Amino acid sequence: VFFYFMQWVESPSGGNHPGWLDAHVEAFTAIGVPFVGIPSALTRLASGVIREFTELGTVISGLMELHMETKDRRQLMRSWGSIYSLLPKGGSRIWNQYDHFPPPSERKEEEEEEEEEE
Repeated sequence: VFFYFMQWVESPSGGNHPGWLDAHVEAFTAIGVPFVGIPSALTRLASGVIREFTELGTVISGLMELHMETKDRRQLMRSWGSIYSLLPKGGSRIWNQYDHFPPPSERKEEEEEEEEEE
């Protein structure tokens, strides 16, 4: 929300206060914020399953299913606008060429190539 505010406050169609951020904000530190998304958001949107509940065991999973079926949870989660901002993003600029976490052999080869370039 803070990033949207920073854009809004200086935009002509928003707050229309050019230079406001420079005058009023010296520094900004976000702690524990998933700016590049979290993988579990994708599974929650696709399946409606909350991994943390399933890891607690069958009793908790059963209780959760009694109160709200999986299809209802999936529909509920898809109605939350904020969950879409948690989808993984960044593409190759963030994650390089990988669409998965590379195995140790690939990481070692890449590190050796980087050392040779230096």
